[in-house]
Amino acid sequence: MQPCAYTTGTIIDGNTVVNNDVGIRLTNIDEVGNSPTSQTNIKVANNISSSDGLHNNYYGGYQAGIADQGNNDKLIHNAISGAGYDPAANLTAYSVYIDANTSFTNSPKVHANY
Repeated sequence: MQPCAYTTGTIIDGNTVVNNDVGIRLTNIDEVGNSPTSQTNIKVANNISSSDGLHNNYYGGYQAGIADQGNNDKLIHNAISGAGYDPAANLTAYSVYIDANTSFTNSPKVHANY
């Protein structure tokens, strides 16, 4: 299988997304599911992501305002709200405002999100 090139240098700015399981999802992984070793440098800024509740039952439920699988991506000045992304509102699900866990993304820059 020939690996696909990563998406790099993309800017996602000024969007509004409502009631999505994942509001904005950045997925750059290799053919076996590892995060990239080269920088993807995607910038997600000034977006609004909201969800009024848990809308799926995937492995108990998974929702995130922004999910990042990349390398050196920037998640800056995004407004994320609603019970769908609130961990306290979904105790049996994996709900988070921003999912940039360093076990599957390299060097994420996450600043000034609210």
